[in-house]
Amino acid sequence: MDQNAFLNKLLPCILLLTLSGCPFKDRGTIHIPLLARGKDVKTYFAETNDGWEIAIHRFKPEGPDSGRVPVILCHGLGYNGRFWSLDAEHDFPSYLRDAGYDTWVVDLRGAGESAKPVWDFVRLPDVRPREVAKMKLGNLDWCADEHIQYDVPAAVDLVRKETGRDKVAWVGHSLGGMIMFGYLEKFGDEKIQCFAAIGSPMIIPRPPNNILRDIPGFQGVMKMVNNRWQAIAGAATLSQFKSPIDTLFYNKDNVALPVIMALYLHATEDLPPKMIAQTLVLAKTGEFTSMDGSFNYTAEVGKTKIPILLIAGKVDNMGDCEGVREVYHRVSSKDKTFRLFGLANGDSIDYGHDDLIIGRRAPKEVFPFIRNWLDKRTTIASGSPPK
Repeated sequence: MDQNAFLNKLLPCILLLTLSGCPFKDRGTIHIPLLARGKDVKTYFAETNDGWEIAIHRFKPEGPDSGRVPVILCHGLGYNGRFWSLDAEHDFPSYLRDAGYDTWVVDLRGAGESAKPVWDFVRLPDVRPREVAKMKLGNLDWCADEHIQYDVPAAVDLVRKETGRDKVAWVGHSLGGMIMFGYLEKFGDEKIQCFAAIGSPMIIPRPPNNILRDIPGFQGVMKMVNNRWQAIAGAATLSQFKSPIDTLFYNKDNVALPVIMALYLHATEDLPPKMIAQTLVLAKTGEFTSMDGSFNYTAEVGKTKIPILLIAGKVDNMGDCEGVREVYHRVSSKDKTFRLFGLANGDSIDYGHDDLIIGRRAPKEVFPFIRNWLDKRTTIASGSPPK
């Protein structure tokens, strides 16, 4: 039986399990509440130049350090800003806020509280009323090019306006880091002081691992299957089925079950066809290019000159550590840091892709490393105090 035929038989079973909510091994169901954002968290909305509304959530400390630039956190592919705050322990925005950073969490278009295409109303199994109000009738498809051209500039400019700062620091996980590379290549670094890319696969070494090698063969199925349905299926079965895709995104020995459930239930979003197609090209060629093929983001990483932190996980099957290391060598930044999280470097375990933020020991091992790196690079020599 070929791969597509197998998936065509498997998917109805997953759907049935989703609808029934049937748990496995008599382990019962578990309720994973949405981590409430404090009253001090305020949500802003920025309109992009192509008419989308982008939500940005501000975690403002009581007394922001007037000598530091604000920090923007950006989620990766198929997620929303809740990725950074899955439970009280794995709450990176609050961690930075408590350290004195004016921290902003962006929801890219189609994610979280940002505008969503109208087809989400039909396809989402658990669409929320507040999302219906932001449904869009036009511009139903997008890819990373729109994030780079429109979403990132809108987020950066809103944060600069609200804080009164000329520059911001950007911390992106996976796609959230990739689109900052694209932004720097297209718009320059006038508004960005420093940049941390966490597991961002700008390069996928050849030959790729078997999972990435085979993904292009699933193109037809991937366009039919809703990402949210798969997530709800995982939650309904308490993540008893581990697909090859799961292996791409996390080390199962490094993420607690309640955190995985929170990721499925609160942070996972559907993917538009263009984004799927662009991701498949990356998997097939090993390079990050524009949808029309006219611009090669991978080939232009040398334009990055600002201070940069590149983080990789030893067993990250998506943001391959050797690919991240190669980007480290290609960027032109004089101040550049590469950090591999794994046993060989004294960490508690070999980290996977999402584990770099949601792993069991990430709050103790990864969070402090990022904060210490930011502490040395976010100081402003002079300027007006923040708003």
